[in-house]
Amino acid sequence: MELKRIGPLSAGKILGVMGFILGLLMGLFTIVVSMATSAYFGDYFGDSSIMSVMFGVGSILVMPFLYGIIGFFQGLVGAWLYNLIAKFLGGIRLELQ
Repeated sequence: MELKRIGPLSAGKILGVMGFILGLLMGLFTIVVSMATSAYFGDYFGDSSIMSVMFGVGSILVMPFLYGIIGFFQGLVGAWLYNLIAKFLGGIRLELQ
């Protein structure tokens, strides 16, 4: 069995959702780190600790959509490029049971 073609739009949708989930996880990680550093270094930096928390909250709102959009376009371009190369070299051989 040989994989001859990948649908660019379907690959884009799948990688877009995967990117959104990854961005959500990265946003959660960023907010936890920014809140921890704000709590630990807040006395030393004063008002910048508020900016750190705002950065963390902003990351939970921005990162999932940014990662999702990037993943969508990576899926589109990657599938298109695979299809182009597979025309000349053949597809990926798969052995299924």
